[in-house]
Amino acid sequence: MSLLKSTYFIFLSQFLLCSCMSQKAYKPLDIKDIIERDKERLFTVYDTEECLEGNSLKCHEGLLNSLKESEINKALINKFNLYEKNIEKNFLESGMVVGRELHGEKRIPADLCDSLLFSSLRYYALNRLYFNNMAYEAWRGILSAYVNGQWYRHPDCLDTPISRDMFLGIMLLTNEDHPDSDKLLDNLTEIIDLNNGFFSFKHRLVSYLSPGLAKTYGKVLKNRNLKNSFVADKGFSTYFIEKPFLERDYRTHLLALHIFIEISLYEKFQEPIESWVEDASNKIYELDKDNQFYKFLKFKTMYLKGLIDYDNFKSRLEEIKYFLLKSRYFPSDTSPSYCTRGSDYLWQRTSDEWPKIRTELEKLDSHKVHIDDDKTLLTKDGLYCSDIYWHGVDYMFLLSLVLETNLYSKK
Repeated sequence: MSLLKSTYFIFLSQFLLCSCMSQKAYKPLDIKDIIERDKERLFTVYDTEECLEGNSLKCHEGLLNSLKESEINKALINKFNLYEKNIEKNFLESGMVVGRELHGEKRIPADLCDSLLFSSLRYYALNRLYFNNMAYEAWRGILSAYVNGQWYRHPDCLDTPISRDMFLGIMLLTNEDHPDSDKLLDNLTEIIDLNNGFFSFKHRLVSYLSPGLAKTYGKVLKNRNLKNSFVADKGFSTYFIEKPFLERDYRTHLLALHIFIEISLYEKFQEPIESWVEDASNKIYELDKDNQFYKFLKFKTMYLKGLIDYDNFKSRLEEIKYFLLKSRYFPSDTSPSYCTRGSDYLWQRTSDEWPKIRTELEKLDSHKVHIDDDKTLLTKDGLYCSDIYWHGVDYMFLLSLVLETNLYSKK
């Protein structure tokens, strides 16, 4: 691990020693102006006939028509609709996605300071499946996290800078070719360069642009013909240094998001897929074969590299769709709850952590969880497991990846 730490220190020191660089005045984005122009553009940006009125249901019907040969697709989209409707009703704070705890009549937000990533994934899913009005509202909510010229996890979490997975969430947003994506990227580049490699004005390690991410970010800027970043210019891949230390934890998911951005660069700009991407997609899948996001990345990478044909890839997609449809972690009649799973977002946790059923909870110490007289689960805070609900963004995000592949891949 000392080698890895040394690599990061050398990369960071390159920029901390660059205090001699000229510091121009920083000009934050005008978010209100972006929102107003987006609203005007909403009804003209979609060029298909069924979307010209800005009616997301008509766009959704168009999607359904293209997938009608499969009953499973319609069932999956119906579940997507249910989760989105519940998000709009119960899981938004300042327009951004949160979990929810029910304390009597009070509905308390859970995981508030993880909101930027989940909100970005929700926007990606809505946009990819043509829910244009809903995507606009999701985008508008995300912009509320841009406060005083920088990004935060949520407008109510101003003490903690964003982390690398949230930075990747912002990259996902801009990857969607929103009309203001380039403006957001230019602003982010300015923040990174002014702060010598940190993407927040609050310099903490969690908000430091690692050398591998810096290299990928530089490729994004180059392919979009945007102004260069002196930090990104010095980026380099660290995967093969990190590989021996990879474990099944949240950092594996961070790597997975990084892989997904690299794959997107290939699909959008024909940027060559580097050897580390193929190796990493295989590595994370071997670490946790039950993680359906990792499974998608492995076989998507193999398909793009020509290692498997479309029929083989499609069969893997069908396996993922069946999991999304039938798994108890994604109920069809309500949003996921703590009774059936132990995490708000499955793909970020090891599959061993997913179950939270009674038989496993009873093994925990009594001070952590106990069972009342009618055998209903209670948490250490005295809440019933049915009082803690999750948003289901993990389902929505992965479904959008699978269905868009059905729509656009060449057979």
